[in-house]
Amino acid sequence: MNARADFCPYFQEAVELIGRRWTGVVLRTLLPGPLRFSEMERAVPEISARALALRLRELEAAGVLVRGVDTGVPIRVSYALTEKGKALGGVVERIERWAHGWLAPRGINPHRHPPSDRVSRRTPPGRGSARRAARTVPAGKGRRHDA
Repeated sequence: MNARADFCPYFQEAVELIGRRWTGVVLRTLLPGPLRFSEMERAVPEISARALALRLRELEAAGVLVRGVDTGVPIRVSYALTEKGKALGGVVERIERWAHGWLAPRGINPHRHPPSDRVSRRTPPGRGSARRAARTVPAGKGRRHDA
């Protein structure tokens, strides 16, 4: 078997698209139907608004989802999978089944596992970035920078 002859650039592109951090979760969240941004944030509490917005833009650019704007008052923006995105449903569901079989601890139903017991990658409270901490230091109370 010749590895070069078996290489498929389309497979590589697909794996890179769905393999980006949070992309699978965003797809999984939209499988049942369209959601607004805030609904997705609540459905995936570990994701930051910035990361969610970035993934949504990438998936929209790839034609996997569509952004719909309702111009009523208030303006509402929702996201829905396109046919291309819906076609990934079986793949996402199979990955979920694989994860339940191989990654979830034995004897635990992943669907009933309390969210508080899941591993969170968010920064713990009180441990924000240095940039944010620098903004909260009162004037004249910051570090001295001696040359």
